[in-house]
Amino acid sequence: MARGEVLGCFSLTEAHGGSDPGNMKTHAKRDGDDWILNGSKMWITNGTIADSMVLFGRPLSHAQSIQIRLAEMARRITISQLLAFRITQLKDAGQLRPAEV
Repeated sequence: MARGEVLGCFSLTEAHGGSDPGNMKTHAKRDGDDWILNGSKMWITNGTIADSMVLFGRPLSHAQSIQIRLAEMARRITISQLLAFRITQLKDAGQLRPAEV
């Protein structure tokens, strides 16, 4: 970049917090040798044509990772309970034969 052979861009600004890194919501999580980024940025000058980007994101803390996993487990349990409830309703209404369960 210093020689002018490649173009870079800087990705900090977010819709809700502007350019305040203390209010940043984009987060990063290590996955082996890679990083998984989750969030959104705006007003990235040269973002569509840049060869290289500096993107700002917060690392997920261990507690946040656990909270995400627990939330996913709770979602799956809720879906299972709703499916079991629906199967019971269909069975009680005579619309489901035992072979279909």
